[in-house]
Amino acid sequence: MNLDVLSDKGKKTAFDEQLALSRIGGSPIAEGSPQPLIPKTVASRKKLSTIFSGKHFFGSSSTAKAPLSPTAESSAMAGASHIAIEMGGMLADEAEPTAPLNAENIQLREEVIQIPNRDAISAQLHEIFAPHINEGNHQAFELLINERANRLDEKRETPESIHQILSKGTNMDRVAQATVGYVRSVPFAIASRLLDARQVLTAAAKNPAQGGAIAGAFSGAADTAGAKMLEKSTGNTQWMKADAEQLEPVMAEAKGATGNLMKQALEISASFQTYTGRNILRNAVVPAVVKKAGAAVATEVDSWMAAAGGPVAGAAAYVAMNAFNEKNHRVGPEYLLGRPDWEAHFDSLKKTTWTDAGINGLKRAARLPVDIATDTLSGARELLTAKRILTNGVLAGGFAGVSTAKAAAGIAAKKAGMDPASISAIQETVGTITSAPVFAAWTMTDVLADTAIDKAGEAANRVGNMIHQSNPPMAAAAEYHVIDMPEDNRGPAA
Repeated sequence: MNLDVLSDKGKKTAFDEQLALSRIGGSPIAEGSPQPLIPKTVASRKKLSTIFSGKHFFGSSSTAKAPLSPTAESSAMAGASHIAIEMGGMLADEAEPTAPLNAENIQLREEVIQIPNRDAISAQLHEIFAPHINEGNHQAFELLINERANRLDEKRETPESIHQILSKGTNMDRVAQATVGYVRSVPFAIASRLLDARQVLTAAAKNPAQGGAIAGAFSGAADTAGAKMLEKSTGNTQWMKADAEQLEPVMAEAKGATGNLMKQALEISASFQTYTGRNILRNAVVPAVVKKAGAAVATEVDSWMAAAGGPVAGAAAYVAMNAFNEKNHRVGPEYLLGRPDWEAHFDSLKKTTWTDAGINGLKRAARLPVDIATDTLSGARELLTAKRILTNGVLAGGFAGVSTAKAAAGIAAKKAGMDPASISAIQETVGTITSAPVFAAWTMTDVLADTAIDKAGEAANRVGNMIHQSNPPMAAAAEYHVIDMPEDNRGPAA
């Protein structure tokens, strides 16, 4: 969420001369328009007590930047005091017929209404929760906002201080997401390097397709096991994110409304095209190295670029995913303020510093050996789940296709009589083009697999229940009789 809406500097609204002239004759004033200015003469003065309406008139050191919502305006109006405005020349007999109303005889003035701090906070919170409020839940959100606004006012917070605290949390989350993306991509990068350095891993492959399939399966397995082992150290890193069970009921319901799974899958697929960006960089570098230093050196350079560039691409992918989530209101300050224990989290965020965040990251890194030791077995078990078999199968099949396409392109270029640098350039380009949809399919499968597997399980259960409830034809005709055996009174045999 764009937190610019959370605060504003105290403003004074200068009345525009043209607007004043257009409204001086008593024409209706649209909501949100400046009030008309009345010319003053020295002949007589009187005071008129009035209340200004319209969002442009609400100026305070604690107002929000974004236009106030109708609810916030009403709240501010209720708390605002009447303003005495000196006015002159109102009586018709005092007006000079020879002096037309123009910019020269109108004295421009500035008026400011001070919004009570509590009402300014309320307006700010309305802007934060606005993307989730609708006709069905506005009353529940109104109660939630009022309770938070009252408490924040009691804690002597202002819209400026609230903005600073929430902005700090949002920025910390962005850095944390980049770090998490980098760390979680390391196992995949290690697998990529091992496949190049230890060719025994792909020695069983008889053709490029088999080699690509082995590479995809191995990389997917490393990513799966690594993610499980890194789960504790990279989990629970965001201030502005909460699960449904951690939220107030109305906010939990609103969170569910943002969960379009297919849309999220497409967003994640687009985010992970950062790996395509890494491959484009390889396209530019590797052919040049082939031309300067030969194919063997270029192969080594390409391997290290793939390995080192993987975590960087992963960090960029997580930054992109977080940006999508902010834009679609899946993360944001409303998730901190929408928790039952929001005050404890708010106070903790207020006290925390960037130094504290760095120390926390170092503590997590120090725990990595323990996490790896304790979660290795669970990582291995994760490989055997239906979801991971499916996602890693997609990656293996995709890499098989990429390897086949690259090999075919290389053969065609060689037959065409191209030099080694050109052959390398063509192969890298083909690899980049064909791997882009593989990364998209892999990530989409990861997002949608659980739902697909659940639906398949439900379908299988329905079929099983139908079979169980139906009677086989032969069994329907079968009858079972109890045979009454005669009572044996002979006693034990001798």
